[in-house]
Amino acid sequence: MTRLATFAATALVGIALLWALPVVGTIAAVALLVVLPPWGRTYAERAVISGIVLLGGVAVLFPRAGNMTVDSTTARMFLAALLILSVALYAIPQLRQTPLPKLRPIELVF
Repeated sequence: MTRLATFAATALVGIALLWALPVVGTIAAVALLVVLPPWGRTYAERAVISGIVLLGGVAVLFPRAGNMTVDSTTARMFLAALLILSVALYAIPQLRQTPLPKLRPIELVF
């Protein structure tokens, strides 16, 4: 099984959990948003960048003066779309071979 297929299967499990068990699925989706995207050299760096992308996406998709309401369905759809996008980034040839960072002891503090 290729790494892309493994990431896609893991993301699908996270999305299924997001709809079946919302609390567990949200925790899984946030954890997967740290591991899956190909940016950052450490997991802490990936967590910060993913947090910024998440907040930016929320600001663009759900503006303060907008008509789109934030309810459980739109929040789940937004997290699912971010998970799909983070796996789809590996379809770009330059990002396909991006290695997963090694877990350092200091990152366990976060």
